[in-house]
Amino acid sequence: MNDRAVLIAAAVLAGVLVSVGALWTLRDYARPVFVNGHAMAHHADIMVADMIAARFPDVRVGHARCPPLVNLTGERSARCVVPIEGEEL
Repeated sequence: MNDRAVLIAAAVLAGVLVSVGALWTLRDYARPVFVNGHAMAHHADIMVADMIAARFPDVRVGHARCPPLVNLTGERSARCVVPIEGEEL
């Protein structure tokens, strides 16, 4: 009887540890982070494009372009483009 209780307790403990490990591994995906691409492009215009246009007034700087929906879940990053004199930054 005593051995059976120890085995049941060990099985429950192992199940709890596996569950906690799985939740820890997937913690970033439990709360995904998505950003509106238009809002991010507007922010890039304010932070980058306006600064470049102010520093170099003779350079043509366009509006930033980002994907429609940006996934920043976990350690992901996104790439937006600021057109500068026919090139892209």
